[in-house]
Amino acid sequence: MNEIKNVKAGQFAGIAYIVIAVLSLLGMIVSPYTRSLWTFLEIAAYGYLAVLLMLKRKDFLIAIGFGLLTILALRGLFVSYGFLYKLVWLLQVLAYAAMTLFTLADFVPSIKEPAKKYWFLPAGCMAVCIVPVVLANFINLFRGLGFLNFIFSLITVVISYGLPAAGLYFAAAWFEDTDQLPLGGGAPQFRSQPAYQQTAYQSAASQGPRVAASSAPQGDGVMPASAYCGLAKHVLLLVFTFGIWYLIWIYRTTDSLNCLPDEPPRNPATKLLLCMFIPFYSIYWVYKSAQRIDRLSAMAGRPSDSATLCLILAILIGIVPPILMQDKINSLAAPQGMPY
Repeated sequence: MNEIKNVKAGQFAGIAYIVIAVLSLLGMIVSPYTRSLWTFLEIAAYGYLAVLLMLKRKDFLIAIGFGLLTILALRGLFVSYGFLYKLVWLLQVLAYAAMTLFTLADFVPSIKEPAKKYWFLPAGCMAVCIVPVVLANFINLFRGLGFLNFIFSLITVVISYGLPAAGLYFAAAWFEDTDQLPLGGGAPQFRSQPAYQQTAYQSAASQGPRVAASSAPQGDGVMPASAYCGLAKHVLLLVFTFGIWYLIWIYRTTDSLNCLPDEPPRNPATKLLLCMFIPFYSIYWVYKSAQRIDRLSAMAGRPSDSATLCLILAILIGIVPPILMQDKINSLAAPQGMPY
């Protein structure tokens, strides 16, 4: 347990939910019978959880994702037919409801101890779902289901319930490890800035609030304070502006990352136009920009290697890299004492 309950466990959970979201999206594209609002909400919930887990966020926001999955499982329980399938949906309701409660343990002290003691319960409930579904497939085999179809169905069952079980297992193991990361509550937690950034901001502050809020000189390795954007605000703008904020963000981020020394400055307007009109150029831009963020993070004493991950996610789920990148930008741009 101690080997699993670490920050990497949360990243493993995030990867599991990314895979689930991609597979569900592909299934919705291939099969018209799965295209519905409920399927879209399920994919959105998995993507939402993947983003929070990859960002290592331990707060009540993650309970929203598991709460939505609980509601969707309840709907499946009411609309499904047959005892075995209702049992499967009931187990999923229990799994996601328990996980929702566990993620709220910091706000409900009475469930803190049960959460620590039975952290594996959500994953166990999800894993048990495999048994009744396999039993139903055995029954169908004797009713004329072909052997190859039976084998294919078994593989599908393992993927359909094994991956969510793995996601719940790693998420619970990471979330209940309160010795390493706080769950929230009490006084706000702040990340300290490196000494060279503290000096830069203190010097700017001594010249007046207007100077302190302005962008730092380019090429000095200091992320300008103007690059900061609250993560919740950033996500909402990405989702509800239908791509407009994403274009604005590309311009802002290109300009902000020109602070990296020993690198030629990039023209924000040029990069924006290339991303708008050249197919797949935005993927290349994400990769090169993430490399710059990694270098700035290393200069700040926080080694990072997110460029390859952002490249892969830009190809699979384009909305995720801007969130991951902005979170790292915030850690570099936020003045000391500012939470992000």
